[in-house]
Amino acid sequence: SEQIPIRTKQLYEVYGPDGEIPLIPEAQPADATLELVTIEPGANGYIQFSNPNDIALDVSNWKVEGDGFKFEFLPGTVVPANGVIYIAATSIANFKNRPQPPTGGQGNFVVGPVEGTLQGSTATLSKA
Repeated sequence: SEQIPIRTKQLYEVYGPDGEIPLIPEAQPADATLELVTIEPGANGYIQFSNPNDIALDVSNWKVEGDGFKFEFLPGTVVPANGVIYIAATSIANFKNRPQPPTGGQGNFVVGPVEGTLQGSTATLSKA
């Protein structure tokens, strides 16, 4: 009864979006989305999405589905503003060991693997 009201006031008035030290961002816009850039099928393939927004985008539990595969982003996955994320087809290690770019050592944000076999050139993204 004593600490919760004090902490609530601190979070909203000090650290909230309109606070003195705005560390807590505003709510994510409902229409914010990722854009599909590339699908490269195969064992060392990947799916590439870009975040065209000027804000970091929380994609927790969003799903990607396509021909023969599906993938769900883990809770806490955030794509940086104007950033890129790769979903590895079979494993992050295989992605990092690709002989041609994109590959390891380039500072890429890579998650994965997909469930199933990455094939085809289309994918559908759905929000949680």
